[in-house]
Amino acid sequence: MKASPKIYFYKMTHDTGAAPCVENDLLTLAICKPQIRSAASPGDIIFGFGSRRHQERLIYAAVVMDKIERAEYYRRPEFAARSDCIYEIAGEKARVKKGARFHQDGSAIRQDIGPGFSKAKVLISRDFRYFGKSGTDAYKATFPLIGQAVADLARGHRVHHSPALRSALSRLKGWIWATHPQMVNGRPTDAKPCPGKGRSASQPARVRIKHDGSMPKEHKINIEASRLLAEFLHRDDLQKNWHRLCLTIDGFRSRFGCWPKRAIVSRVLYDGIRRIFSKRTFALIESKIALVPEDNLVNRVGAFIMAEDDDGRAFRYGHDGHDWPPPDIDADRWLGVCPDLFDK
Repeated sequence: MKASPKIYFYKMTHDTGAAPCVENDLLTLAICKPQIRSAASPGDIIFGFGSRRHQERLIYAAVVMDKIERAEYYRRPEFAARSDCIYEIAGEKARVKKGARFHQDGSAIRQDIGPGFSKAKVLISRDFRYFGKSGTDAYKATFPLIGQAVADLARGHRVHHSPALRSALSRLKGWIWATHPQMVNGRPTDAKPCPGKGRSASQPARVRIKHDGSMPKEHKINIEASRLLAEFLHRDDLQKNWHRLCLTIDGFRSRFGCWPKRAIVSRVLYDGIRRIFSKRTFALIESKIALVPEDNLVNRVGAFIMAEDDDGRAFRYGHDGHDWPPPDIDADRWLGVCPDLFDK
């Protein structure tokens, strides 16, 4: 007897047209969400709801119809022009394409592709309903059990449901398909312009060189670090920076079984995090963990964020792995705060 399809749902902090990517009546989940991309199979159903700053609106629902593995998505010419086909394969390695719209700095390759292409799994759907910024939270009134489950979800995804919740999700899928015959019903909520239409968030301002060939004092940081740090100047990335900090703290907790004493962060990232919290909320954060800005952090340790304690233990974001198991308590719950900028 054929097993019942699994039903996944998760909350999206960003809806930029990257994950999912909806183009030419095809929905793909090629980057981000590596756990769902690894676990889901054809026939399974995925719901993507907005985060709190998106009012937990329904962004999309899709039935997985195919799954492409081993980086074949990036090799096949029929997918080459898609916005989420951001990598090119050279031998046994992947690199970011020139002109890629997303993840331009290459820091997400380990999450998106993984060692040995272990995470290069792409979900394909031609049976979906995408709403983007046109999505609403109307489902909460009709399916209050789902509304509560979405509100209770912090990060990650949920796939194991009570019989009542599973039934409600199945009925929600039927209700969506019955009331919205078109597959595409809106545009991405947080869409950014493609490179070439003005300077993108990932492109740094030009550094002016003195006549003697030296850089001004304020630019004494290598060009690569300057290019990467420029990503954090964009307002749309402010909450993503907070998410990265929480992931770094989670990684430390998972690896060492305790909380770090401090998080050392690049100056630009520190200033960005300060912008999304009130003074009172920021003080609550620092009552749990000290946030220490450092101008030269990228040059010193090769990362934007490093969580550490007084015993010399440290975890660097993007450099100390993405495959650690979830901690017993995640940083969101431990810190107990949400960005004020997005929760007013």
